[in-house]
Amino acid sequence: MRKPASAFAVHAVLGLYTLLALFPIVLVILNSFKAKRAIFLSPLTPPTPATFDLVGYNRVFSDSLIGTYYMNSIIVTVGTSFFELRFGAMAA
Repeated sequence: MRKPASAFAVHAVLGLYTLLALFPIVLVILNSFKAKRAIFLSPLTPPTPATFDLVGYNRVFSDSLIGTYYMNSIIVTVGTSFFELRFGAMAA
């Protein structure tokens, strides 16, 4: 059985690694709500009312075929899962 101090150390290291791994994801999400100029001026600050902008989301949903891309992903995923289960079951 581990001592409480060593268990705390293991959990502390794992917690720090988790924060390190999640930081880039959180940064991208936060910067997605900022204007381009605000991202380049202060990339690590969260969006404020002065820097908040949804221009990226507007561009994605108005200029691209996001619905078509999403349906293509669903078709490929469902088809792959179907054939994988079917042929995997026969091979087993």
